[in-house]
Amino acid sequence: MKRRLSQRLKRKRFVCALAVGLFLIICIIKQSNLRQITQSKLLQIFSAGKRSAAFYIWDDNTTYSWMKSFKSGNYNYTELLRPKGVYKGIPYLVVVASGIMNRLRRSAIRDTWAKGLRDSDGAEAAVVFLLGRSEIQYFQKLVNTEHTQYGDIVQFDFKDTFRNASLKTVLMLRWASKFNPTYLVKADDDTIVNVRKLRLELQSLQANFSKPVIAGYELIHVAPRRMKNDKWAVSEKEYPDKLYPNFVSGCLYVISGKALAPLYETALNTRPLSLEDVFVTGLVATRAGIPRVSLKDIEILGLDEACEMHEKLAVHHISASRMRLLSRVLSSFVRHCTSLSCSCIPLASPQLKATSK
Repeated sequence: MKRRLSQRLKRKRFVCALAVGLFLIICIIKQSNLRQITQSKLLQIFSAGKRSAAFYIWDDNTTYSWMKSFKSGNYNYTELLRPKGVYKGIPYLVVVASGIMNRLRRSAIRDTWAKGLRDSDGAEAAVVFLLGRSEIQYFQKLVNTEHTQYGDIVQFDFKDTFRNASLKTVLMLRWASKFNPTYLVKADDDTIVNVRKLRLELQSLQANFSKPVIAGYELIHVAPRRMKNDKWAVSEKEYPDKLYPNFVSGCLYVISGKALAPLYETALNTRPLSLEDVFVTGLVATRAGIPRVSLKDIEILGLDEACEMHEKLAVHHISASRMRLLSRVLSSFVRHCTSLSCSCIPLASPQLKATSK
């Protein structure tokens, strides 16, 4: 009797387990149909840790239909101000993305690394500042006066805000492609550049720049920030995936002249994202099939010791006053290291002369 009861109980447990299993399978199938998860997507999920995020983004055609269905962006903005220089065929064209109210930063750049770039390259280099417009007439008048004095501002008729940074960069691509530069250097206005190191690094990568390429500080497997109060927050509606494609930091990157046209044309048909470096050097570059290569010695989190600037190609998050200080360090001091410590000493220091003998 006990054996029969035990067998019945086992059968009931088996039937219940089978029913639960079938129910779960049905739920999974329905969920899969709703989300249209393909076999390639499942393979991506299980192998994401080993694969490049750039390929992870674009293998699945259905999951990213929200981006594929995008037809064309509106980039028909007119130029309000045009720089006075001649840029056709120039080897180095530097475009500094600047906020309309960041006049002190622009002044510091003109007096420091932009001046150094022009002095070292002569007519081979040009630096311009890219701005949107201000809805406050007073600030627009200040920009007009600044442009009259320096003649180095490109201004387009769109509202100059942080969330319009991608729009600003796409317009930069359109503007710069007319001049066919060898190198288009894009920098933020809170970035200082070590011109000597930049030129040496680009010379070492010269073979890469004979074809479409983007060079900068590479960021890999970066996840979107979802907190609403975060400056770099991106909602799931704007970008639903868990990882960005591989991209380079927007503080400083270099685009080969041959990459400008394909980047711009692809950007026109890519759903915009407010983070310009992710959008242009990640999403757009991936769709256009343009590779990214690494530029060494870019510091994206500021600089603790001023004399370390000698070893850096570029440093981000630098104020106008500190930019002037770091520029003086580059021109008048050297980083002198012993077995115990390093110090920043003047170029004419007796200590430096003694060690050089």
